[in-house]
Amino acid sequence: MIDEYDTKRIVKAAKKLDAIIGLSEDVVHNAGTTIKFEEHSSNTNIKRVAGNFYGFDFELEEGETMFGGKDLVISYKGEKVLSLFYQNFCLYGLTSIGRPYFDGKVLFYKRGEWEKKLDTLITNKKQCIPDYIKKNNDIDRRAKDVDNIVSDINSIIHERYDDFTGIDRFVEDALSGKIRGFYLELAYEQLSPYLN
Repeated sequence: MIDEYDTKRIVKAAKKLDAIIGLSEDVVHNAGTTIKFEEHSSNTNIKRVAGNFYGFDFELEEGETMFGGKDLVISYKGEKVLSLFYQNFCLYGLTSIGRPYFDGKVLFYKRGEWEKKLDTLITNKKQCIPDYIKKNNDIDRRAKDVDNIVSDINSIIHERYDDFTGIDRFVEDALSGKIRGFYLELAYEQLSPYLN
C-alpha cells in the first residue's frame, strides 16, 4: 500500500523526470542529429542523438510502436546515468484509461554529480540550447540560419510545455487524492530505481 510519504516521493520524482524529459527532447529535436528514420505500416521509428551537450550525451528513440513509445538514454562524461522508457502522455497515456498516470519506467539510474549540472541546464535551457547551437555550427557560413533557429527554439520550447501536460495532471491528481491504489502503485513500481 502506498502511503502519503511514498505519494510525495512519487510526485517529486515525476516532476523531476518530466523536467529531464523536457530538456532532453528539446536538445535532441533542436540541436541533435537524426541517425535513424524508418517508416513502417503503423509507426515511424526515429532515433536522434545530441553529443557533448555541456558534458551530456542524449539518445532518444521515438515511435517504436503504433502507440508511440520513447527510449531515452542520458550519459554524462561518457558514462550512462539514466535510461527511461515512456509514452507520449497527451496521445496515449491519458486517453487510453481516461485519467492521468505516469506512463513511464525508469530502466537505469545512477546517482551522481551529473544531477546538479543537469538541474542547472534545465533551469537555463532557453539560453543553453541556443548557445550550444551557435557554438557547434559554422557561424560564418550559417549565421543567419543559426539566428533564425535560435529564435524558433524559444517558441518551440514554450509551445511544448503548453501541449505536454501528462505529468502535470498526474501530479495534480495525486496531490488532490484523485489517483489512488493501482495507479500510484504502478507509478511507484515504475519509478523505483529513481526513488530508492
